[in-house]
Amino acid sequence: MTAVSSQPLFTQLIICAINELYLFPLSYSESIRPLSVSIPLEGLYLIGIFSNILLFFCFSFFILFLYSLTKQRNSLAALFACVCLTISAYIGGYAMELRSDTIEEIMFALKLEYFGAPFMSAFWLLMTYRYLFRKSASMNLTLLIILVPFITLFLSMTNEYHHLIYTGISSFTYNGYLLASLEKGPWYYVNILYAYSV
Repeated sequence: MTAVSSQPLFTQLIICAINELYLFPLSYSESIRPLSVSIPLEGLYLIGIFSNILLFFCFSFFILFLYSLTKQRNSLAALFACVCLTISAYIGGYAMELRSDTIEEIMFALKLEYFGAPFMSAFWLLMTYRYLFRKSASMNLTLLIILVPFITLFLSMTNEYHHLIYTGISSFTYNGYLLASLEKGPWYYVNILYAYSV
C-alpha cells in the first residue's frame, strides 16, 4: 500500500471514497488495482464524526417537523412537516447504520431509512404542486404519487422473503466500524428512477 501522506487529509478521504465506490462488493478482479492511500490517525474517527453530524441534522429536521406542526395556518406547513419527518427518518437511519455493531442492527437501520427515503421526493413534489398551483393535489394524483413509496416501504420491510431491494447484505470492518456492503436488487433501481424522475 502506497502512502500519500503529503496530500491533505481531504484529498486522501476523497480517494478513499472513490475506492469504496468502485470496490463494493468487496470481491473485485485482481487486474483492477485500487487507488492506494494511507489514512492518517485523524482520519480514523471520521465515520464516528460523520455519524454524529448526521444525528445533529436528524434532530434538527425533527425540530423543524415539530415547529411546522404549530404553523397550521400556512397551507404548506403540513407538507413541509412531512418532508422534514421523512428526511429526519432517513438521516437517523443512516446514522444508526454507521453506528451499528452487528449485521442485524444494520438491517434494522436500513429498514428505518426506508420510512423516509422513498417518501422524501413524493412529499416534496406534493408541496411543490401545492405552492405552484395554489391548491392541493387531487386525491387520485396524491395516491398515484405516493404509490411507489408505499410499495418500496413494504418491499423493504419484507426484503428477506423476496430480495427485490437488496439481493445480498454483508458487512465488513473499516477502521473499527462495521459497514454494510449492499447488493442491489431490481426494485432498488425502480425506486431510484422514481425518486429522480419525480
